[in-house]
Amino acid sequence: MVAIIINVVLGNAISEAVDAAESAAPAVAPSPSPADAADEQTVDTEQPAEPADAEAPAAAGGLLPLGQPAEVGDYTITVTGLNLDADEAIAQADEFNPPAEGQYVIADLSVVYNGTEEGNPWMDLSYIFTGTDAEEYDDGTCMAIEENSVVNVPTLATGDGADYEVCMDVPADAIEGGTFSVGPFLSFDASERATWAIN
Repeated sequence: MVAIIINVVLGNAISEAVDAAESAAPAVAPSPSPADAADEQTVDTEQPAEPADAEAPAAAGGLLPLGQPAEVGDYTITVTGLNLDADEAIAQADEFNPPAEGQYVIADLSVVYNGTEEGNPWMDLSYIFTGTDAEEYDDGTCMAIEENSVVNVPTLATGDGADYEVCMDVPADAIEGGTFSVGPFLSFDASERATWAIN
């Protein structure tokens, strides 16, 4: 009889302890279903960044409109004009200029030297007209002297600018639809060039 009473008392004590422990434990939230989780995701409503200023210097490698500046080596370069039929201008620049084998093309350029030493656009840069015949005609093809030749540009210090001309001798039927490029001197990597559409 005593054993029965002891078992009843112990059973009640254990039951009360279990109930107390369950009421004291923190409630655990159920894990969200995949659909609920998707509802809780935040959506980025931030507006896309504004496009870069059209007048900011572009990196070398893309096709640019005339007047768009580009960074090439230590220079910021702008092609301000292209004379695609410059035979008469070359003849007027110097009476001893020879006629073109094809047709003279003159590029008008404006540069700023950004380097930390000294800049010479004639020695530091190459000027290339790529014709529709897929051939390249650099300023070495021009045996004439321009009125405002690059060879007359003085040495530039940091921040100095200069305006000048370069000419190329290009077959007349390869001019329309061609491009004009400026790159580092003696570089054969086209990705280092800045290239402008001629029209």
